[in-house]
Amino acid sequence: MGPWTLIISSAVFALLSWLGYHIRSVIVDNCTHCDTGEGGQDPQKSFEGYAERAEQWSRGELPDWDVAVSGPASKAEADELKPFFDWLGSFLSSRNISSIVDVSSGHWPSGWQRGVKWSGQDYTRLDITPKMIEDNRAFFKDKDPQQYGLRSVTFEVGDMLKELPKADLLITKDTIIHIPNWAILKFLETNVNVCPPRYREVLFIHDRPPYWKFRWGAVPLVRHIVRNWDCPGFSDFHEIDLRVAPYHLDVVNLFEFNSSTRADRVMDNPKVVQYMKTSCPGS
Repeated sequence: MGPWTLIISSAVFALLSWLGYHIRSVIVDNCTHCDTGEGGQDPQKSFEGYAERAEQWSRGELPDWDVAVSGPASKAEADELKPFFDWLGSFLSSRNISSIVDVSSGHWPSGWQRGVKWSGQDYTRLDITPKMIEDNRAFFKDKDPQQYGLRSVTFEVGDMLKELPKADLLITKDTIIHIPNWAILKFLETNVNVCPPRYREVLFIHDRPPYWKFRWGAVPLVRHIVRNWDCPGFSDFHEIDLRVAPYHLDVVNLFEFNSSTRADRVMDNPKVVQYMKTSCPGS
């Protein structure tokens, strides 16, 4: 075998290996990075770690870069999140939205919600972790919601896999990335893919897959064979594209943004806002 034959053969083998890896990653839903080792099958117990972080926050024990109870991507003071805050404020003010349901609520005292310019909505937030609701209620005990641009605020313990309150807009930020595909499907079946619609519009905000995988969601035929990665338990992690299997929602990508300067938040894998306008078949 001559040197050129060896070089060409090696190059072809490397190319086929690369293609095989990416094709498998596109059409197979298991992944190597989705199991954090901290997940479980009971959502209530799996997210108890956030209650522990809230206790640490109240004692001032969380480091500045990670001071938001829900994680670095939820810090209202983060410069990286300002483009998203500005975008969301403009989105809300440009529409006739009088009521919002936000699930899961996360932690208002340390979270991203304080950075948004709300525009007079009645705001309902639900979270499966009672400590989040306890701290959120305490935060507003001596504050007027209008201080943050809201007409009213309501915080309730609730499970997003069950029926949620009705509103004009449903927001879910950085939540479905931490629950398995089967649970996301149940959430969609119960609250989004229903007729008559419970919400006029929905904003799904989450980490998206790398571009080499994410781009196929825009290709009509290919999107039906592309699959989202799955995570094994609640509080594990996987990137989401709601346009592809097993969801196949008719969402539009409205905005992308970085959530941190950390190396795992480079622009090849930012967060995306996927928008859905709900309707009934034939309407």
